[in-house]
Parts: sequence; C-alpha cells; structure tokens
Amino acid sequence: MTWIQGEDDADEALIYGTLRGYLICWRQIKDTTDFEELYCLHIGSATEITALDFDPPSRRLALSTRNGTIQVHQVDAHMSLHGHISVSIQNCDARAIYFLPNGESRNIMVFGCRSGKMYSTTPVAYLLRGNDGSVIESYDAGGIIGNATMNAAKDVFGIDDPSQGVSPLSSFGLGRRSKPFQSRPLKTPRPRQVAFTQDSKIVVSGSDHGIIYMFERRDGSVSKLTTEGTAWVQTVTTANVDGISTIVAANSRDVGTEMSKIYIWKKQSQPLGAAEIIENDTLTLACKNWLIIGLLVALLTFNFSHMLSLVLCIWDLVDSFWRGMMLFT
Repeated sequence: MTWIQGEDDADEALIYGTLRGYLICWRQIKDTTDFEELYCLHIGSATEITALDFDPPSRRLALSTRNGTIQVHQVDAHMSLHGHISVSIQNCDARAIYFLPNGESRNIMVFGCRSGKMYSTTPVAYLLRGNDGSVIESYDAGGIIGNATMNAAKDVFGIDDPSQGVSPLSSFGLGRRSKPFQSRPLKTPRPRQVAFTQDSKIVVSGSDHGIIYMFERRDGSVSKLTTEGTAWVQTVTTANVDGISTIVAANSRDVGTEMSKIYIWKKQSQPLGAAEIIENDTLTLACKNWLIIGLLVALLTFNFSHMLSLVLCIWDLVDSFWRGMMLFT
C-alpha cells in the first residue's frame, strides 16, 4: 500500500493492492478521520499486486504484480487513474518497485523475487521512438530477492535474501553486492520486508523468529527489537513522525490462527551528560545576565528620552510666555 498526495494538495488517499489483482483507493474526508472508498479496479491479470510506489512531482503511480506485469498510471486531481504504460517482464516475480528522481524521465527500478535480477525500465512518454517500458539494463544481484528497499537520492538500496539476511548495495551502474548482514532463518526461509531509517544509515529487517534486526549500514553492527513471541515478522516499515525515527512491524500468521499484532517503536532522545548539563546551565545563566543588562539599558534610554522631551516642552512654554510678556510691554 502507499499514500497518494500531490505536492500542493491537501487531500490524501490510500491505495493498496490485493491477492486477486484489485487496486483499491480510499480518500480521507476533509476535517475528519473518516475515509471513503473511491474505486476498486481490477488490474489486467488476476494475480497478486506485489508492490506500489507513488511519485508526487509527476503524480504517477507504479505497480507490479507477481507475474511480472509493470504498470504506470497518471493520477489526476480527483485521484482517478489514467493508464500510462503497461509492460511484462518475463520470468520475473516482482517484489518491489521504486521511481528514480532522474529529471522528467522518472525511470523506475523493479526488483524481482526469484530471478536475482533488478530491472530498470523507462516510462514510454519520455522515450524517443516509442520505446514504451522496455528493459534498458539489468543487474545481477545474486541469490534470491525476497524484498528490497531503496533511497534513490543517496544511491543506496538493500535486498532481503530469505536464506541469509540483508545485503546493502550501492551504485546501480556496477550492480555489486556486498556481504549480507546475517539474520538467518531459524525455521523456514521466508521473505521479509526491509526498510531504511535514520537517513538510510540503518537497515531494518524482520525475521521468522519474532525479532526485528537493525543493521548499521556502514559497519554491519546490529541491534535487536523483540516482539511478544517467535512469530514470523514479515511486515516492516519506517517513518519520520514529527522528526522522530519510527519503526512499525507486524506479525504474519496463518489464516484462522491467533490474531496478528502490530508493534511500534520510536527512537528516544539521548539524555544529557553531567558535563553537558553544567555547560547548558552556564550558558543559560549567561543569557539571563545579558538579558538583564539589555533591559536596564533599554529602561535608561526610555527614561532619558522622556526626560529630554519634558525639558524641551517646558523650554517651549517658558519661551512662549516670555515672548507674550514682551508684547504687552
């Protein structure tokens, strides 16, 4: 699922895909917390919609399906979709899709699940000679791709390998894969979502045993967040809420078993040390002293100006009185 909001729009809409290939849009009603369903569309093939991405500047929505269908739609002011391109990548079980901020062309990256390939396609409207949605280059990522995350602005992305862990990558042109951060499955290898947080310095991953892994992208050091139990944590996402890094995760369970749970973690600010407290207190006292001095100067200046005005006023009165007396004499 993904949120849709234009750069200048106040309205927001939530779009999500289903297992049977339906695309559903809900829009928030103004000044309320309620939503209304705008439409429920069936996408070409009746296969699962595996990924969505929205690009606010161009107002385009990209989606992928399990059978390798890639579509890009233009979203108008009423949140309606207008077909832009529709292509199919053979032997690709698409798992993630992202727009690239490369000018007006808005290339998109498609990550395939079982092929171990990443495909770069270009929207037809910005290609010469009508090369609509053709594959212009592919990169061998090695292994299996269960999910992927990307920060195109920083040219970094991470791939989930269900059998090993999370692999951080960079430089699309080279397509090189580094040693994966280990979070091996304890039960059965299963795909899990990955996401960046803290300005892409940390990669967050789920697991098949109830633990959320947080890897430092530079050195691979790991921190762990625990959930209640050892259930498969497949769903992971991150957000910046009021300047605070936030991680959201959810358990995935078999239909008819226990209810799934959603977990939310927020990064807490670091407490000040003793030296920092003393320094801050000293700065605060100095600021207070300067404030008092400033107020005294302002008060003296204010009183002096009023006294000068009073003296000048009295002088004018005396001068006028003297001139009047001279006239009568």
